[in-house]
Amino acid sequence: MTNLDLAVADTTALLAFTGALPFEGPPPTDTLLALDASLVDLIDVLCAFHEGRRADVFGDLAYIGPMVNRWLPANQLATAVTELLLVHPHEAATDLASLATARELGVPLLTTQQHLASLVQDADVIVLPRRPS
Repeated sequence: MTNLDLAVADTTALLAFTGALPFEGPPPTDTLLALDASLVDLIDVLCAFHEGRRADVFGDLAYIGPMVNRWLPANQLATAVTELLLVHPHEAATDLASLATARELGVPLLTTQQHLASLVQDADVIVLPRRPS
């Protein structure tokens, strides 16, 4: 995979980077962005994944922290997210928020979710490959 100048990572991509999901880590990216709303989902899943082991949860958060160059405030994309949620009401709001962010910025979205690529035509979605078993 070639180097990306700029990309948005959704919650599943962030979880893949920590190893909590069985997908490859990020492609080389100069600047990685993520929504602050994804951070809440990330913490929730990491707490369950690590069965409440505080050191492991904080260790993964410390690992992700330097990878993300900027946490973007979700409230700045409220209109774009609302439009996507109205069209795709059964999708997770934070997934659509990450997709909306990538589309609004004109940069790729990094995700583990193949179906996100089919939700909008004008967004570049890079699906991280599964790690070999």
